[in-house]
Amino acid sequence: MLDGLLEGLSSNSLYDELIAIARERAKYNNLVHLHAHNYYSFLDGFGSPKEHAERAKELGMRALATTNHNHLGGAIEHQKACEDVGITPLLGVEL
Repeated sequence: MLDGLLEGLSSNSLYDELIAIARERAKYNNLVHLHAHNYYSFLDGFGSPKEHAERAKELGMRALATTNHNHLGGAIEHQKACEDVGITPLLGVEL
């Protein structure tokens, strides 16, 4: 995806470096996303609850919210995905 972006730097090493920076920042800032949509928010969200939870864990977050549009569809899936990776699930809805 990032091939050729920076001469002499492979996309994997750039990705790894960015992940390390994000982890460090999340550790010190206690970042928690409170407004996130997954594929249950039609035409606005992307990714599965599992993908979101795994990525939040990878970035060092201790919790993650899902706030899909107009319904709580996917709330149970989000809760299970967060618990599976060891982070706190936060549930909400955007009305």
